[in-house]
Amino acid sequence: MRHNLRILGFVSLYFIFLFSLPPWSRVQAQEKVLVKQIDIRGNRKIEEATIRFKLKTRVGEEFSVEKVREDVKTLYKMGVFEDVQVEAEGFEGGLKLSFVVVEKPTIREIKVEGNRAIKADKIKEKIDLVVGGFVDPTAISRAAEKVRLFYEEEGYYLAQVEPVTEPISEREARVLFKISEGDFFRVEKIRIVGNKGLTGRQIKKAMQTGERFLFWFGILKRAELKADVDRIKALYLDHGYLDIRVEEPRVEVDRQRRRTSIQVKVDEGPQYQVGALRVTGNKVFTEEDILSSLKLAKEKRVFSRETLQKDILDLTDRYAEKGYVDVDIVPLTAMDTARRMVDITLEITEGRPFTVERVEISGNVRTRDKVVRREIKLAEGDTYNSKLLRKSRQSINNLGFFDEVKVDTKKGTAPDKLVVDVEVKERPTGSFTLGAGYSSVEGPVLASSLSQANLMGYGQRVSLSAELGTKGRQRYSLSFFDPHIMDTDTSLGTSLFRTERVYDRYKEGRTGGSLELGRPLFWEDLVGSLGYRYERLRIFDVALDAPSIIRQQEGGSTTSSLTGTLMRDTRDSRFDPSEGSRQSLSTEYAGGILGGTNYFTRYIADSSWYRPLFWKFVGLFHGNIGYVSAFGDRSLPLGERFFLGGPTTVRGFKYRGVGPVDPAGVPTGGNKRLYFNLELIFPLYEKTIKGSLFFDAGNVWEEAKSYDLGSLRTAVGVGVRIVTPVGPMRLDWGFNLVPKPGEKSSVLTFSVGTFF
Repeated sequence: MRHNLRILGFVSLYFIFLFSLPPWSRVQAQEKVLVKQIDIRGNRKIEEATIRFKLKTRVGEEFSVEKVREDVKTLYKMGVFEDVQVEAEGFEGGLKLSFVVVEKPTIREIKVEGNRAIKADKIKEKIDLVVGGFVDPTAISRAAEKVRLFYEEEGYYLAQVEPVTEPISEREARVLFKISEGDFFRVEKIRIVGNKGLTGRQIKKAMQTGERFLFWFGILKRAELKADVDRIKALYLDHGYLDIRVEEPRVEVDRQRRRTSIQVKVDEGPQYQVGALRVTGNKVFTEEDILSSLKLAKEKRVFSRETLQKDILDLTDRYAEKGYVDVDIVPLTAMDTARRMVDITLEITEGRPFTVERVEISGNVRTRDKVVRREIKLAEGDTYNSKLLRKSRQSINNLGFFDEVKVDTKKGTAPDKLVVDVEVKERPTGSFTLGAGYSSVEGPVLASSLSQANLMGYGQRVSLSAELGTKGRQRYSLSFFDPHIMDTDTSLGTSLFRTERVYDRYKEGRTGGSLELGRPLFWEDLVGSLGYRYERLRIFDVALDAPSIIRQQEGGSTTSSLTGTLMRDTRDSRFDPSEGSRQSLSTEYAGGILGGTNYFTRYIADSSWYRPLFWKFVGLFHGNIGYVSAFGDRSLPLGERFFLGGPTTVRGFKYRGVGPVDPAGVPTGGNKRLYFNLELIFPLYEKTIKGSLFFDAGNVWEEAKSYDLGSLRTAVGVGVRIVTPVGPMRLDWGFNLVPKPGEKSSVLTFSVGTFF
């Protein structure tokens, strides 16, 4: 009330001024007294213009006690003044008003004292005060309460926070928060009372607040506990309990045992079933077609709000695939308490089908428009299809040229027209690498590669690589791939290569090239390809104690083969899949009418399945089976035999460490192979680093033996996946579950390239 007293004093002064005037002027002054001048005094940090802007009293206007009173209140509400006084004196036949203000001290320092369990920096994040700001007792008290609630959320349920303002000078002060943390509390027990239809375990699983488990969980957060009430209600509504009532949870604190317990009381009410299902307003789909697709319609199940919402979303997507973008589906529910049924009517307003007016592409600086445009499954004039739009985004992403791909729609020039807006952000697609490594078989290796995945912006890939090892390893390769040769749907891939590798008891050299044509087939996502390979194979530097199968093939041979492949890929991402599958079936025929000295046929089936699991975990199942046999009284070339073991087949074994061996332990390979990989993949750092747990099983059998699941070699292990500019990199540590004499119990493998 201090400012009210000041105003009363001012009013008294005003009347003294009034009665000091001559009698003939007093009547005129009572009729109208003007404010001739307004002065502002005492302000230091707050600008005078800011204060004047807040005032309703203006120079030249008639003086008003009410306006002055409001002005004083307004200045106090600014929260920056300790005192506001108004002085008045006669001036040029009117009044001169002086607003004299005393600013609050400013905050020079904010300190936290008494904290042990929580660092001061984390506490200060909760304090919405700034150094240099004015001392506001209300704001300081509010900040202290935030700190206390923060402590409560961290398990310090009895924490106390006392704010203290310490003057440093007349103009500055220090704000100190004295903290008494108290003991650490955890939620020992959550009791659910009144539940019959749902178990306590189901209800607790829906809550964010959890009970203590060993040294984890069980932290009580008031905001989360309040939200848990809504989570419990939602759970019951999804199980047909539409009359559910949940009382506010009761928290009990045991100070001596330093623990809390929570009691949640529910009143379930009856459980409702799905009654009659009706559809109105539908023309695009028949009522029978719509009802048969609804999960709620199957087996007249318990009413679930969540299932109803999913059904509406699914139906909305079906309409969007037909071009009906603005379809409106409103569920009307009628509860029959006597029958404990919910009758549902889907009121559909279909609107009109939309067509694609044009496709706009932006953000591509280096990549040609046609490279992006040919991945878009919708063209100008097509009926809009949401499914094809999603597939378009996936196809553009799978190019690997862009860090970000945004595909959206916007209104066109007509009410039933849409513009497909594609916005991309390019990434570097060229790479040059130079590095060194070490192999236990081949010793130190020097490697270099030069590649461009988007040659001149046309989407073509070209790469040149070389590897040199101290023990004779050599590898040179040049490859080129055009996914749309001459702007058609036909792809062309070609390569030239020369390799020399050192194996146990011999060396192998390969020189040749390949040509492959591919094209999408009649079935969705199905691609067929036909490839030709010509290769000269040399087996040399054979040791005297090498197995006979190796000695018999010493020298040179040639392979001329055709390979036909069918592949279907429905993965949501080629580089980081979380859902979908990749299937392939290939047959290779070598020799015969194709020429060459090696005659054989090879059959390989490969399958990978990805499924999202709990949280961000992804499950992977990969299987591969192969069979190869020679014909025409020829022996199967050593270089075409199957070997397993290493980073891409059965981890936990060295390269070529799984399969037939001679009595001295030298791998001889076989003509049959079978292996499986099970993986649990999870993120470690955003999308660039992921971890995995794996189980691998596989084996190779020679000609005289059949596939035998009982003889599969097995391994388990852990791995890391890292996305790098030169490709996916993987590091796996596998453990041989049943090591044989001479085998290592674990093997660490490293590779760069495509995953399963």
